[in-house]
Amino acid sequence: MKLSLNGALTIGTEDGANIEIRDQVGADNIFIFGNNTAQVAALRQEGYHPNEVYHDDPVLKEALDKIDGGFFSPGDRPRYHDVFNCLVHYGDHYQLLADYADYVATQQRVDALYLTPTEWQRKAILNVAVGDACAQAHLATLVQHYGAAKKAMVVGGPTAQAGQFRC
Repeated sequence: MKLSLNGALTIGTEDGANIEIRDQVGADNIFIFGNNTAQVAALRQEGYHPNEVYHDDPVLKEALDKIDGGFFSPGDRPRYHDVFNCLVHYGDHYQLLADYADYVATQQRVDALYLTPTEWQRKAILNVAVGDACAQAHLATLVQHYGAAKKAMVVGGPTAQAGQFRC
């Protein structure tokens, strides 16, 4: 939600805070990509083979080969070899490669929206407004929840002696 407060348009998978953001700003004002929870579970059940995804997508393969080959770490070729192996050979636990093609397609939608400044600005302002309302509601809940409890604070800032509190 904190990125929404800054006017950022979220691009992400359907999980965690992204679900909350989508519920608040509306599905048209967030960019969700990749498999949903049921699809992830089904892929795990069927048997996910990231090595096949790697070999079937030439653009993805080229990018991962560059990562593995030291293109992004001149002078330290093996630096990202473990990342490559985790994604391609050791199961890709988070199914990142399975989401790659949809991420690229979603990023193209982001790029197209950015070329229409009025619509981009409308969505950004909506994200700020909704993010601010959510933050205000969250703060109100915290105050209500903790308001009845006494709060202790250190008197005198960082130079205060241990045990000096004001309630």
